[in-house]
Amino acid sequence: MDTVKEFLAREGFNHFSFVVVIGSVVFGINLLGVFADIEDKEQRYFSCKTKGQEDKDFLQRTCFADYQAKNTRGFPLYGFVLLNVLLVIMVCFFYYQSVRSKLEDLEREDPEMQTNQSTLLYRRYCIQLAVRLTLGMVFRILQWIVLYPLNFPSKYACELSSDREAKHTNITSSDAANVTRSWYHCINEQAEKKTNCTIAFFAVNVIFNVFILLELIYVIIKAKINVYFREDLEFFNTYLLNKPKVTKKYVAGMKEKIKNNTKFYEPLLPNIPGEDRKLLELDKIYTNLIIYPGRVKHEFKGKRHEIFEGYLRSQESHQSINKIENIFAPEPGNPRKRPLSIMIIGRPGVGKSLLCLRILRDWACGKTFNEEAGEGKCFEFVYLFKFRHFNSDEKINLQQLLKRGHFAGAVANEVYQRILSHPEKVLLIFDGLDEFGKKENIVKEEEFGNNLAETLPFSALYSKLTLGKLFKGATVVTTSRPTALSYVSFPNKTFDRTLEILGFNSEQIATYVERFCEDFRKQKIWNHIRSNANLLSLCYIPVNCHIVCFSLQERLKRDEDNDVDYLPTTLTEIYEDALVLIVCKHNPQYRRSPPEQEKLLSSRYFDPEVEKSLNSLGEIAYKGIKEDRLIFESSEVKKHEESGLLHRLPNQQVDVIRHKEQYCFLHLTIQELLAARYIIKGKSLKELKSWISKHLREGKWEVVMQFVAGLLHHEEYVNSIVGTFITSLPPQMSGEASWPHFSNKELVIRLFKCIFEISRNSKNQWKSLVAENLSGVVNLDLSLVSLTDGDMTAIAFVLQEIKSIVSVDVSRNHITSIGWQEMYKLRKMSGCKLTTLNISDNQIGVGGLKHLPVALATNECKLTTLNIRNNQIGVDGLKHLSDALATNECKLTTLDIRHNQIGVDGLNHLSDALATNKCKLTTLDIRSNRIDDNGLKHLSVALATNECKLTTLDISCSQISVDGLKHLSDALATNECKLTTLDIRDSSIGDNGLKHLSVALATNECKLTTLDISGNQISVDGLKHLSEALATNKCKLTTLDISHNPIFDDEFKHLRHFFDAPATNNWKLKLLT
Repeated sequence: MDTVKEFLAREGFNHFSFVVVIGSVVFGINLLGVFADIEDKEQRYFSCKTKGQEDKDFLQRTCFADYQAKNTRGFPLYGFVLLNVLLVIMVCFFYYQSVRSKLEDLEREDPEMQTNQSTLLYRRYCIQLAVRLTLGMVFRILQWIVLYPLNFPSKYACELSSDREAKHTNITSSDAANVTRSWYHCINEQAEKKTNCTIAFFAVNVIFNVFILLELIYVIIKAKINVYFREDLEFFNTYLLNKPKVTKKYVAGMKEKIKNNTKFYEPLLPNIPGEDRKLLELDKIYTNLIIYPGRVKHEFKGKRHEIFEGYLRSQESHQSINKIENIFAPEPGNPRKRPLSIMIIGRPGVGKSLLCLRILRDWACGKTFNEEAGEGKCFEFVYLFKFRHFNSDEKINLQQLLKRGHFAGAVANEVYQRILSHPEKVLLIFDGLDEFGKKENIVKEEEFGNNLAETLPFSALYSKLTLGKLFKGATVVTTSRPTALSYVSFPNKTFDRTLEILGFNSEQIATYVERFCEDFRKQKIWNHIRSNANLLSLCYIPVNCHIVCFSLQERLKRDEDNDVDYLPTTLTEIYEDALVLIVCKHNPQYRRSPPEQEKLLSSRYFDPEVEKSLNSLGEIAYKGIKEDRLIFESSEVKKHEESGLLHRLPNQQVDVIRHKEQYCFLHLTIQELLAARYIIKGKSLKELKSWISKHLREGKWEVVMQFVAGLLHHEEYVNSIVGTFITSLPPQMSGEASWPHFSNKELVIRLFKCIFEISRNSKNQWKSLVAENLSGVVNLDLSLVSLTDGDMTAIAFVLQEIKSIVSVDVSRNHITSIGWQEMYKLRKMSGCKLTTLNISDNQIGVGGLKHLPVALATNECKLTTLNIRNNQIGVDGLKHLSDALATNECKLTTLDIRHNQIGVDGLNHLSDALATNKCKLTTLDIRSNRIDDNGLKHLSVALATNECKLTTLDISCSQISVDGLKHLSDALATNECKLTTLDIRDSSIGDNGLKHLSVALATNECKLTTLDISGNQISVDGLKHLSEALATNKCKLTTLDISHNPIFDDEFKHLRHFFDAPATNNWKLKLLT
């Protein structure tokens, strides 16, 4: 047995295949002995009934020979079995000899020196399987069909002719002429055993043949799925030696460590024992980023708000990468060309490291880079390295580098050989180039060789891996801040793909807040963020978004009632928190020292050295704003590049050869905060007041001015500066119906925001100053000045102290439901006289009206006129409004809700409110709201009730037909209906509709005095019906508009004729044509 095993050479076969070969050979040899024994004994156990015959032995030998000739075709079974075994051994032997040298090379040589292109071993292995399978099928056919019967008979009728007997008994030729035939009954006692052994030989070999066929199919399918399986080293290691178990165990262990160690998102601050601080799961908190191919070009032109909106606008205009595989996708139009060196750029905190962690985790969890990835890239090994961990002078080789990958551990030689043999299956991620202390050495890789076994500095190893000089075929991803790009400017090589992470857009910010915050706080925090445009744009950087969410949530936790009023409301509070946390997160002095972080967060005071650096940055920021510059050269920001507050822009091309480094601040508002800190620390009170007076009307200093107001803490400064702001408010000129004048609106808003910022340190002095300086303001007009929700916070705050205001107009701005809710605060004012509010042409929506019933249903609220047209309130919004109208406390008499898509259902809610005795509305404008006949039917029912108080109704630009107008006409003809003014222009009522309306006008109960039916496709026929109504004493119309109808001048004679009739009273009618 050992000789057979040695002869067949185990190394040339898969374990399963080797067992099949050895099994078939051993079984054949054993069966060979059995068949040889049967052949030896068979003749002795073969007997025939030969009574009366002289030569019994001769007859039995002759009959046995006939038996053998008929059942074995002259080829004994033991010979057939021997030939079967010998051919199997020979095929396997010749196969092994043909691949022997290749096997020895694979076992002996350095895998790096081996070619991965040869498929000799795979092809010859398949050939030997196919030959063995073919031989097995041929032998089975020969055995069962050609050579041997299905069953060896135990009883045999032997027929012998007399001439055969004559040859043995010397019968004469004359006697032989009379040949006769004799039959003898013979028995073969070995026949059953022979049959059983033959069947066993056939069945077992069929099973072996099935095993060979299955193995052949498996090998072919495996090669189809994985093309690398055919390659010699891969086939040798993974199939013949079955070594992948070692690799699979290594990969499985690595993936398990990654899954366990990346389950939770790294907390912003270290956890303190005993604190109830919930860890966030990475899978739940991670939000897709917007990743832009190439570098993004930033245009810092125009006014501040245009620059400011650009932060979010650039994000909105690009699509996010929803699948990690897309980063590694081939070039469009060239599916074979995949990027092997990828650079991912992003400003501080934009999500580079988190993206790397996400790639690693998705691979570990089997969500990406597997064989089912389709056209996506398939990686068997993924390693993550942090540049900051390689700042020593230590020299390493590739195997040592892999060992130091995150969660990798020791790399066994077998695993390493597999990695080397398949670089295309390896992804190497190097995160944080900007944190590498020896960046300048990266381009000096030429000083070292290209041998993987050689140890060399990490900078050189990284460079050679990226350039493909070592471990060619592996995919290398590098992440970096733009500030470090100059260090990887290789002379003759660029990255195959460069991407820039832009961060979040507004929708992704909302998603992140929802995932970050606890259920009962997330809506409050999101409302607070989106209500402040400055805060919202800051959150487009993921780390800043995390910082803001963390800060706001911590504040809510400290407030037992989770009152949103406890959150920072001033711009200064928000950005002071953000500055502290950004510095804590990114400044080298704090980043690596948890005790220093805790000290900063508890005291809110920076270390002297850090404060000095911030002051220096503040001077740069101030100079930039003063000179209208948001971009700075490297010489201006030297030593501040790693502060975490600057962003490296793409180099500016000076000429054909030279390029110039450019920087900007992390965010425009951060630059403005730093400039304000510099102003306060560098100016006396007198200088500060002078500076404020000089720059108050300059838009570029608007936010800086707010920060100056908010950063003041010294009581003397606060009291003096608050007076400067309030006395700078323009006075109301005599003869002006409203305040301020259009030319002063932006100044007023700016000052309101400064007063709001300084109020937290001013105690109550500002209130008396506001009341004194604005006591004569009655009508406040801040329409058409691009107000945002954040502005509304400051406006509502200051308005609470102006008791004389009766009317406020903030129409045609950018106010949403959040800003609208700020106006609710006015209802809490004691002595508030506000009766008219115009907030039309904004974006209030349904959410803005949700709390309206509470606001209007108070005795303090004195609103009688409300204009909320064109605010997309919809059906649900009108339902909330209708609930308010149906309360006894609501004092509204005039309501304008045109252009709000209220539809039929919304009008039903409103009609129900109008039909209550508590509703006090007398004037209603619901034009352009897709009102149809069904909606008008419900409204008509309300109009016909005694409780409805409407006298003026505008339902123009609706979708009313004859049926709808009939319902309205029926209501007008009732004594309960109080309408005196009706506008139904541009509603396509036609002649038939006017006929119904004319019938109502001719009744004594109809009280209409003003009617507008212009633009309704009315012809002369409809005019005749109207003329008949006007000719009656009962019609009370005094004003009629029938313009923009297909009526010619000569057809107006019908109306003029009746005007001239002395029997009518319509001589007072004003006709508009």
